Amino acid sequence: MFKRDRIFWWASGIFALGVVLAIMEYEMALIFIVGAYLLRPTLHVFDLAKGFEDERQILNHSRSGNIAFIVVMLTVVGLALTRIANGEAPDDFYLILVFGIAARAFTGLLLHGDLRKTGSLIIIILGLVFAVFGLASARFSYQGLLVGLGGLVFSSLGFLARKYPRVISSIIALIAVIFIINNELYRIGEAKTGMLIVMAFILFASSCLFLSSRLDSDSGLGSKKTAMKFIVGAGSAMVLFALISLGIKAHKPVIKTAGGEIITGPIEVQGLSCEASAKYHPNGQLRSCILARDDTLSGQPFPKGTRLAFTEKGDLWRCYLSKDTEIQGYLCRGEADGFRTLFYSVGKPKRIWLARDEIIDNVPCARYRYFSRNDVTFHENRRLQSCKLSEDFTIGEQTFKKGDDIEFDDQGNLVLDE
Repeated sequence: MFKRDRIFWWASGIFALGVVLAIMEYEMALIFIVGAYLLRPTLHVFDLAKGFEDERQILNHSRSGNIAFIVVMLTVVGLALTRIANGEAPDDFYLILVFGIAARAFTGLLLHGDLRKTGSLIIIILGLVFAVFGLASARFSYQGLLVGLGGLVFSSLGFLARKYPRVISSIIALIAVIFIINNELYRIGEAKTGMLIVMAFILFASSCLFLSSRLDSDSGLGSKKTAMKFIVGAGSAMVLFALISLGIKAHKPVIKTAGGEIITGPIEVQGLSCEASAKYHPNGQLRSCILARDDTLSGQPFPKGTRLAFTEKGDLWRCYLSKDTEIQGYLCRGEADGFRTLFYSVGKPKRIWLARDEIIDNVPCARYRYFSRNDVTFHENRRLQSCKLSEDFTIGEQTFKKGDDIEFDDQGNLVLDE
């Protein structure tokens, strides 16, 4: 494992670069430090380390890799269960589990040489994930049904891909490119890493389908092993780009003034201390920023790291709390981009996620739970509009069970489904 060959010296150089970046306080240094450790086994896996491996090393890498995967997955499950026990959302750990298991399954298919099956399976799974989460997150609303239908249509392309690989490859590649351009995911340091990784999976699937059709036509492209190296390498490059983007974004975000000037470090913007890219409406009014310190807006405290968004008139309409925060007497969930709190104005919340069970307008409202995704909404006159019950509740002649959704009009009268 520690043979002083060419791979050893390359790994040492990558590690040294990571140390330098760490000293300069770049969070992306972790990518290079871990990459140095993974260089040799990665080259071995992709069959790029010929002449630098012996049979014993190959066996050791295989066994240690399997053990490491099991340990990492069990650790992630344990951390997710700890989050749940503390009443917090383990969404990021679920994401790690999905990507870890998916990567292992897809590479297993690739190593068997079935590129077409791998590409079509990725499309089918992604489409089903879009459909399920679209329906769940939108609570089966009209918008959620549209997202779910779109996911099912995308998933159906996976079944067609087995018969028309080249056509479907072009279609999904075009979808990915349009999405990347439309959402400006090419802007390194600003793009959302999760979206980039999803796009990487789609382009990866497109490459699998395209190369499978070329290989069947004896076009001289090369062996399936060569094709697999290419598409796995391309997919890995996209994921690496996403990670580097996240590292740059996490370092020292850029601040822009209303005049478009770039300023580094925290800055006071229209009475707020912002630490990330501040954006403005055409009229010069602050559109969004991330707080560089605990701050107060119209008497309402917000914790450091909270992302605030404003209308063109300067009214707060949305925020992502960095931690649990009390708003108008209600303890609201906070977890970076995990929970979107909506407002009519600073003193008038429109939609919140409770961090604990609360009595609101004499109604027992339940705190957020992952699988129910229950939010609490208000009318503009501050009266309760809807929530999920934390216990059995009776109003008038109507009795509701714990977990039922309940809704009121702006006068406090019960709204019943017809």
